[in-house]
Parts: sequence; C-alpha cells; structure tokens
Amino acid sequence: MDVGTTSRPQAAFLLQAVFLTAALVFFSFTPPLPALAQTEGPRQRVAEELPDGTFRYKNSAVSVALPTRDAGRTGQSCAAAAPALVSPAEDAVSNDLDAPRFTWISVLGITEYVLQLALDNTFEDPLSTESAYNSTHKSQVTRTSWVTLDPKTTYYWRVASVCADGQIGAFSSPVTFKTGSGSGGQPCTLPSPTLRQPANGTQAQTLLPYIAWQRMPNTFEYYFELATDSAFQHVIDTLTDLGIDPDLGWDIGFNPFDNLVPDTVYYWHVASI
Repeated sequence: MDVGTTSRPQAAFLLQAVFLTAALVFFSFTPPLPALAQTEGPRQRVAEELPDGTFRYKNSAVSVALPTRDAGRTGQSCAAAAPALVSPAEDAVSNDLDAPRFTWISVLGITEYVLQLALDNTFEDPLSTESAYNSTHKSQVTRTSWVTLDPKTTYYWRVASVCADGQIGAFSSPVTFKTGSGSGGQPCTLPSPTLRQPANGTQAQTLLPYIAWQRMPNTFEYYFELATDSAFQHVIDTLTDLGIDPDLGWDIGFNPFDNLVPDTVYYWHVASI
C-alpha cells in the first residue's frame, strides 16, 4: 500500500452454531470461515455504541444538532482548543469508503467533540455533523462516521471540542483528503473476536438469546451474521457495530432482531473490521 493511503481491511471471522428445539438453544463451534459469504435478504442493522455502552441504531439521518455556537443563555463560550487532526491526513488517499474512520488528538479535559465532513472548505452545507466521545480519556479519539463516501472524490473534515456546558469551541483548520476506488482485497490483521455467550453446549430458555463477544484490541467496528446454514447463504440477521471503544471493560452483546424459530439450526459469526 502506498505511503499516505488508508484502506479498510477485510473482516476476520469466528463462527459459532446455534440449535433451537422448543424453547431451548444449543450452541457449538464450527470451523472459521475464510471470508464473507453471499446473503439473501437479511435484516440489515447498523448501530453505534454510546459512552455508556448502549447502542443507537442508525436511521435515515446522519447529522446531529450542533451545540450552541455562541454564549447563549449562559453568557459563556467554550474556550477549549481545537483538536489536532491525525487521519485522514492532508492530501491523503483513503479507500475507507463505507463508514469511514477519523482520528484526532484529544484535548485535555474534553470528553465530547463534533466532527464535520463536507465537500468544500466553507462547511456551509456539510454532509454530516456527528458527535464523538472520549469517555475513557484516551490520547487519541477515533470516530466511525455514518456517511458512505464516493470513490475518487475530494472531502474536507474538521473537529471542534465541546465544553461541559454544551458550548462548542473553535473548529480545527479543515483537512482535505481524496478517496480512491475502495479497499479491494486488503488483508485483515485484526484478531478474530472471542465469542463469549452462550457457551458451547449450554441451553437458554428463550428464543431471543443474548449473544456476546469480547472487545478486541484496536478494533472499532464489528460485523455479525446469523444464518440457517454454515455456508451463510441464508442470512436472516446482520449487525454492523460502529464507534466501538476497545478499552471499555465489558463485552459487546445484543439480542437477535426477532424470535428465532424452534427446531431450527442457526449459525452465527462475528468479524473484526
């Protein structure tokens, strides 16, 4: 990969099987799959992790309301410094088109930021305005955007600090980057997620079993599939988890979109992205 180019790798999977009979759920391992399989009309969900570990599901909107730009009722403004932007860097070529990531240096004492993405450096009509959080006070903040970028296009991005009273500080100087044609077949070096529960061979008294896996180091996104066959030709539920904080101390988990069917074998796997 050329210097100054960023790209999203392929996903790393671990597969687990689920068997339901009456209201009982049985779990067992099957071998890992080498790559994503084709799916047929699954429930496709996208969720973003919030600072308390809960998830917000994506809807048609990609922007949030900007915090107050001026003193407003408080008679104060946010004097916090603008963050230093890291990635994508100035004039970089990024192949991270679907839910792209943006990274910047955190500002001391600031736990909330506003990220803006636009097609020009005026930001008069931004493509998105999104909140980002740094609840664990890491030195860098990585935000996964809702936006899907077009290939071979020039974009501008910037970030502002948000003070504790909700006032927004000054934005950083915009950084421009270009998109390439996409990630292609870049290899994935991230570890496969460790599946937590239900454990192999256990039974759950529900048709909506809680499915959970361990957070992996330096992993900010995951992709989950639930299918009725081990080749994943018949996927019934998918979930893309964005904005994951790898340093939080609890597992990632959720329930299937709908009740699973008794007397049916199910297979599920999770990928680090």
